[in-house]
Amino acid sequence: MGKIMEAAGIVALLLISFMFLLEKNDTRSEAETTQHPQYTLQQINEAIANLEIEPDGFYLYARNHQDDIASYDKVMEYLDNWKQDDERVNWTFQKTNGQEQWTGTLNHPDVPYSVETSVYAEPKGTEGKYEVYTVVQASFIPTPQWETAFSELFGTHSLAARFDTEDIFLRVEGTVAGDNTADLQRWGQKLMESFNANVVEELAEETFISISAYTPKWGNALETNGRKINLQTAMRRVTDGLGGKTNITIGTPLITTEY
Repeated sequence: MGKIMEAAGIVALLLISFMFLLEKNDTRSEAETTQHPQYTLQQINEAIANLEIEPDGFYLYARNHQDDIASYDKVMEYLDNWKQDDERVNWTFQKTNGQEQWTGTLNHPDVPYSVETSVYAEPKGTEGKYEVYTVVQASFIPTPQWETAFSELFGTHSLAARFDTEDIFLRVEGTVAGDNTADLQRWGQKLMESFNANVVEELAEETFISISAYTPKWGNALETNGRKINLQTAMRRVTDGLGGKTNITIGTPLITTEY
């Protein structure tokens, strides 16, 4: 497995330190045009619909790092700005080895999506300053209300609007059932064609294929070994005794989960 795929394989939603290491190693060109995440997610949805891939879930991962908050009172002010957004959010607190963590969970029957917001604060140096990490994970499944999820998660005053576009990671998971999924190489080619993407690296096994690629459709990209990537796909063939199926994961600029 190459370096790009190694990075993707270990990027897990709760590995905060690694996600912020990406921030330091990010060498995006300022000249790139970054597309709004909502439009990118809609393009992915249109592409998988054209390929008759059944969508199972849509996911957003966003992170922010502030390394020079002046005092603990300022940390509390920052946290209050998150807490006042929605009274339906349930907040919990824990402290481990000097790091304080507040986690707000929104999972309400009247809301067509779920959100978990985590704010981590820890002292920086001896001057009373703090580092604060904020991570938002949101997900929704295809339902008649999914346009509402789009607008509320990505609108002007949404959670996503609190983050720079390049700090937002998107993922779509889907399934294709039946024997026509057996040719994983062909499915990988179809996906690359759908996004007008050039393959940067590929890992192929008998029942699994993973591809890292670059598409000019989306300006948001990471650079690894001198080559840009902003699209990852993974296809895994599963035999279930009913004709089998293929699980397909599409992420930009990286897949932010184990696959």
